[in-house]
Amino acid sequence: MSPFAPSPFQSILATNAVPTASHRQDIRVFLTTPLAELAGLEEEVARLQVLVEESKIRLKAQKEVAGGYEALISPLRGLPDDLVRAIFLETLPVSRAAAFVADEGPMLLCRVCRAWKELALTTPRLWASMHIVFPEVTRVPRVVAMVSTWLACSGAVPLSISIVASRMCGREANYQLQPLLALLIPHARRWQSLEIEFHPEDKSHDILGQLRTEEVPLLRHFKMSFYHHPSGYDVYAPPPLLTYPFLRTPSLRSFNYTGQHSTAPRIVPWANLHHLKLFIYESNSGAQVLPSIVHARQLRTLDISIRDEFGPIPEAELQVTFPYLEELRIDTYDPESAKHFLRALHAPQLTRLMHSVFRAPADMAEPLRLAKESIRGLSEFEVVLRACSLEHLRALLHAMPTLESLTVVGEPHGLAAHWDEHDAEFLELFVPPLGAPPVVPLLRVLKLSQVTWTANATILGVLRGRVGQSAIDNGLEALRMVEIDFGRARGKNEELASEGGVKEAVNAGTLELVVKYRPQMGWTYSLLEGTERDEVETYYDEY
Repeated sequence: MSPFAPSPFQSILATNAVPTASHRQDIRVFLTTPLAELAGLEEEVARLQVLVEESKIRLKAQKEVAGGYEALISPLRGLPDDLVRAIFLETLPVSRAAAFVADEGPMLLCRVCRAWKELALTTPRLWASMHIVFPEVTRVPRVVAMVSTWLACSGAVPLSISIVASRMCGREANYQLQPLLALLIPHARRWQSLEIEFHPEDKSHDILGQLRTEEVPLLRHFKMSFYHHPSGYDVYAPPPLLTYPFLRTPSLRSFNYTGQHSTAPRIVPWANLHHLKLFIYESNSGAQVLPSIVHARQLRTLDISIRDEFGPIPEAELQVTFPYLEELRIDTYDPESAKHFLRALHAPQLTRLMHSVFRAPADMAEPLRLAKESIRGLSEFEVVLRACSLEHLRALLHAMPTLESLTVVGEPHGLAAHWDEHDAEFLELFVPPLGAPPVVPLLRVLKLSQVTWTANATILGVLRGRVGQSAIDNGLEALRMVEIDFGRARGKNEELASEGGVKEAVNAGTLELVVKYRPQMGWTYSLLEGTERDEVETYYDEY
């Protein structure tokens, strides 16, 4: 019903008609009653709004009172302390040690309430996981004090410790770990996992060289790396060769080394290792590394980065057999470098492969074809496109029709003379024209990293063609997870998840879409350096 009574002027409402002076007076008289009613309604609305605000205040207060009583009867309050401690342990990071920050690990739990703080302080395993970002010299006393506190709280349980150099330390020659190692060495019998990064001019690694096997009975994982100058060039004198006798411990199952081969530990129980990672940035080292690797036949994962040729396989080892190897990551300077190794490789359980070359290959797929028996069952593949043409990438993917998960790092470009010419349309190969053979038809997971030149329109074209019913209609497996890591800042109004079929798939829960942005920012010290939470480097949206 209209709020106004019928009027003689209904016919000229919402028109361009101009009322006469007489009609204007009649309209004013007609509006007397409706305007009075309007004023009354405005007063009523204002009164009701006051009532609503007062009710909201009472509601909030009542919720707080009720919440306090509900907290008293919360099931969590009735749990035994041992069970609460077990729940606390599940809050620790899964893939790394806990950082010294207030919003994770034991420091977060201590902030909740006094009871939780008391429980956390009496749960040693909470404090036995430490990610230490070693700072510039002015911050060292504070960090050392924090480590001392955590060690005291950790009691006698096994320790998992990772030590990384802050990005601010690379400019300083006085980066010395001695104060920190002086705290940690007395607890060596408790080391279960130790990751440590040295500056080449730091002599503190001598302390590790004095440890004996019997002093590290629990050590299962050891990572040792020497700080590599950000320029990519070795401007520091290499440290002297040390033997590190403690690495003979029979408990060691995982070994990770980054540095020059000439200073790598020589005493490693290769035959006992399940996980091995070597990053050798010294030339003329491949032929020396390989003889050791071939004896690690119990490996489940192998990650090798060598800056020169592997060299020929020894005559006694015509076939490099890893019967339990599931994951292989191989990174070389030249595609020819890995040929000797891949030709002799026999890994019947291999399901995950990462391949990266620095210099442009004549045919990037050729080294992998040499290992065709081992890559037959691949379901996951990661390729780093430092120098690769689109056609080489296409040939490589056509050789792996069973892939379900693919990670592409970088964007393809030409030979070394044309490294500034990027192919910004390379993703179109994932949506071939009608009649063309599909590329990786079983693909369910696609991860793109260091995306800089590729346009959003190209990415959306791939998403539309390979998600939901559109993919099924083309005889393709629909993508279930897509992760895009842009090597740039987020653009204005940039929203990949708001487009057509992509939005429908995300809303329906059939597609998980994660978009990350890594803008260039200045260096600052952070307790989260070396973790996935380092906000200086990463911003992301998750849908």
